[in-house]
Amino acid sequence: MARRRRNNISYLQDKDGNWCYNKVDIQREITNFYEHMFTSSHPIEFEDILRDIPTTITSIMNDQITKPFEEEEIRKVIFSMHPNKAPGPDGMSPLFFMQFWDIVGKDVTQAIQSFFHSSFMLSALNETIISLIPKVEAPSNLSQYRPISLCNVIYKAITKLLQIGLSPF
Repeated sequence: MARRRRNNISYLQDKDGNWCYNKVDIQREITNFYEHMFTSSHPIEFEDILRDIPTTITSIMNDQITKPFEEEEIRKVIFSMHPNKAPGPDGMSPLFFMQFWDIVGKDVTQAIQSFFHSSFMLSALNETIISLIPKVEAPSNLSQYRPISLCNVIYKAITKLLQIGLSPF
Protein backbone atom coordinates (compact mmCIF):
# COMPACT_ATOMS: atom_id res chain seq x y z
CA MET A 1 0.00 0.00 0.00
CA ALA A 2 2.85 2.42 0.81
CA ARG A 3 4.41 1.75 -2.60
CA ARG A 4 1.12 2.48 -4.40
CA ARG A 5 0.81 5.74 -2.48
CA ARG A 6 4.43 6.63 -3.32
CA ASN A 7 3.89 5.77 -7.00
CA ASN A 8 0.83 8.01 -7.26
CA ILE A 9 0.83 11.78 -7.76
CA SER A 10 -1.89 13.04 -5.37
CA TYR A 11 -1.22 16.75 -5.82
CA LEU A 12 0.89 18.99 -7.99
CA GLN A 13 1.75 22.65 -8.19
CA ASP A 14 1.28 24.23 -11.63
CA LYS A 15 3.59 26.83 -13.21
CA ASP A 16 1.54 29.65 -11.67
CA GLY A 17 1.86 28.23 -8.14
CA ASN A 18 -1.72 26.90 -7.97
CA TRP A 19 -2.26 23.46 -6.46
CA CYS A 20 -3.97 20.69 -8.44
CA TYR A 21 -5.63 17.98 -6.39
CA ASN A 22 -7.99 16.15 -8.72
CA LYS A 23 -6.84 13.64 -11.31
CA VAL A 24 -8.07 15.61 -14.35
CA ASP A 25 -6.22 18.78 -13.32
CA ILE A 26 -3.04 16.82 -12.54
CA GLN A 27 -3.18 15.08 -15.94
CA ARG A 28 -3.75 18.41 -17.69
CA GLU A 29 -0.77 19.97 -15.88
CA ILE A 30 1.49 17.03 -16.82
CA THR A 31 0.40 17.26 -20.47
CA ASN A 32 0.91 21.03 -20.58
CA PHE A 33 4.32 20.78 -18.88
CA TYR A 34 5.72 18.26 -21.37
CA GLU A 35 4.06 19.82 -24.43
CA HIS A 36 5.68 23.13 -23.52
CA MET A 37 9.05 21.46 -22.88
CA PHE A 38 9.08 19.65 -26.24
CA THR A 39 7.67 22.44 -28.41
CA SER A 40 10.01 24.82 -30.18
CA SER A 41 9.18 28.40 -31.03
CA HIS A 42 11.83 28.23 -33.78
CA PRO A 43 11.58 24.79 -35.43
CA ILE A 44 14.49 23.74 -37.61
CA GLU A 45 13.92 22.76 -41.22
CA PHE A 46 16.09 19.64 -41.43
CA GLU A 47 15.74 19.43 -45.20
CA ASP A 48 17.58 22.75 -45.53
CA ILE A 49 20.44 21.48 -43.37
CA LEU A 50 20.68 18.03 -44.96
CA ARG A 51 20.69 19.44 -48.49
CA ASP A 52 24.16 20.92 -47.88
CA ILE A 53 25.71 17.76 -46.40
CA PRO A 54 27.38 15.53 -49.00
CA THR A 55 26.54 11.83 -49.10
CA THR A 56 29.54 9.76 -48.02
CA ILE A 57 28.18 6.22 -47.65
CA THR A 58 29.79 3.79 -50.09
CA SER A 59 28.09 0.68 -51.45
CA ILE A 60 30.31 -1.45 -49.17
CA MET A 61 29.22 0.59 -46.13
CA ASN A 62 25.61 0.28 -47.24
CA ASP A 63 25.96 -3.52 -47.49
CA GLN A 64 27.41 -3.63 -43.96
CA ILE A 65 24.64 -1.44 -42.54
CA THR A 66 21.83 -3.42 -44.20
CA LYS A 67 23.25 -6.90 -43.48
CA PRO A 68 20.59 -8.98 -41.66
CA PHE A 69 21.22 -9.83 -38.02
CA GLU A 70 21.70 -13.52 -37.28
CA GLU A 71 19.76 -15.37 -34.58
CA GLU A 72 22.86 -15.60 -32.37
CA GLU A 73 23.43 -11.82 -32.54
CA ILE A 74 19.82 -11.24 -31.49
CA ARG A 75 20.10 -13.80 -28.68
CA LYS A 76 23.29 -12.12 -27.38
CA VAL A 77 21.54 -8.75 -27.26
CA ILE A 78 18.58 -10.17 -25.30
CA PHE A 79 20.88 -12.05 -22.91
CA SER A 80 23.05 -8.96 -22.35
CA MET A 81 20.08 -7.11 -20.81
CA HIS A 82 19.71 -6.98 -17.05
CA PRO A 83 17.26 -9.84 -16.35
CA ASN A 84 15.15 -7.99 -13.79
CA LYS A 85 14.78 -4.62 -15.50
CA ALA A 86 11.28 -3.20 -15.24
CA PRO A 87 8.98 -4.74 -17.84
CA GLY A 88 7.40 -2.68 -20.59
CA PRO A 89 3.69 -2.47 -21.40
CA ASP A 90 3.58 -6.18 -22.30
CA GLY A 91 4.61 -7.08 -18.74
CA MET A 92 7.58 -9.23 -19.79
CA SER A 93 11.07 -8.61 -18.46
CA PRO A 94 14.28 -9.77 -20.14
CA LEU A 95 14.32 -12.69 -17.67
CA PHE A 96 11.20 -14.14 -19.34
CA PHE A 97 12.92 -14.21 -22.73
CA MET A 98 16.09 -15.67 -21.22
CA GLN A 99 14.29 -18.46 -19.39
CA PHE A 100 12.06 -19.37 -22.33
CA TRP A 101 14.42 -18.64 -25.22
CA ASP A 102 14.14 -22.23 -26.46
CA ILE A 103 10.39 -21.63 -26.89
CA VAL A 104 10.20 -17.95 -27.96
CA GLY A 105 13.63 -17.45 -29.54
CA LYS A 106 12.65 -18.31 -33.11
CA ASP A 107 9.60 -16.01 -32.99
CA VAL A 108 11.58 -13.17 -31.41
CA THR A 109 14.31 -13.57 -34.03
CA GLN A 110 11.75 -13.64 -36.84
CA ALA A 111 9.96 -10.53 -35.51
CA ILE A 112 13.23 -8.58 -35.25
CA GLN A 113 14.53 -9.74 -38.63
CA SER A 114 11.16 -8.90 -40.18
CA PHE A 115 11.36 -5.38 -38.76
CA PHE A 116 14.81 -4.81 -40.27
CA HIS A 117 13.65 -6.23 -43.61
CA SER A 118 10.30 -4.41 -43.92
CA SER A 119 10.45 -1.54 -41.38
CA PHE A 120 7.10 -2.80 -40.08
CA MET A 121 6.61 -3.16 -36.34
CA LEU A 122 3.49 -4.28 -34.54
CA SER A 123 2.09 -1.23 -32.79
CA ALA A 124 2.02 -3.16 -29.50
CA LEU A 125 5.83 -3.49 -29.65
CA ASN A 126 6.17 0.27 -30.05
CA GLU A 127 4.11 1.10 -26.95
CA THR A 128 5.94 2.74 -24.08
CA ILE A 129 4.98 3.56 -20.51
CA ILE A 130 6.41 6.84 -19.25
CA SER A 131 6.93 6.80 -15.51
CA LEU A 132 7.83 9.83 -13.41
CA ILE A 133 10.53 9.13 -10.83
CA PRO A 134 10.81 11.65 -7.95
CA LYS A 135 14.15 13.47 -7.72
CA VAL A 136 13.39 14.70 -4.18
CA GLU A 137 11.66 13.24 -1.11
CA ALA A 138 8.30 15.02 -1.46
CA PRO A 139 8.01 16.40 -5.02
CA SER A 140 5.43 19.12 -5.55
CA ASN A 141 5.99 20.16 -9.17
CA LEU A 142 6.94 18.38 -12.38
CA SER A 143 10.50 19.71 -12.51
CA GLN A 144 11.11 17.56 -9.42
CA TYR A 145 10.40 14.36 -11.38
CA ARG A 146 12.58 12.54 -13.89
CA PRO A 147 10.68 10.77 -16.68
CA ILE A 148 11.79 7.28 -17.72
CA SER A 149 10.48 5.20 -20.60
CA LEU A 150 9.55 1.57 -20.03
CA CYS A 151 9.77 -0.15 -23.42
CA ASN A 152 9.12 -3.73 -24.51
CA VAL A 153 12.15 -6.04 -24.57
CA ILE A 154 11.88 -6.60 -28.34
CA TYR A 155 11.85 -2.83 -28.91
CA LYS A 156 14.95 -2.49 -26.69
CA ALA A 157 16.65 -5.29 -28.64
CA ILE A 158 15.94 -3.53 -31.95
CA THR A 159 17.43 -0.26 -30.68
CA LYS A 160 20.52 -2.07 -29.36
CA LEU A 161 20.97 -3.89 -32.68
CA LEU A 162 20.69 -0.56 -34.52
CA GLN A 163 23.38 0.83 -32.25
CA ILE A 164 25.63 -2.18 -32.88
CA GLY A 165 25.05 -2.03 -36.64
CA LEU A 166 25.83 1.67 -36.87
CA SER A 167 28.69 1.81 -34.35
CA PRO A 168 31.49 1.23 -36.92
CA PHE A 169 30.38 4.39 -38.70
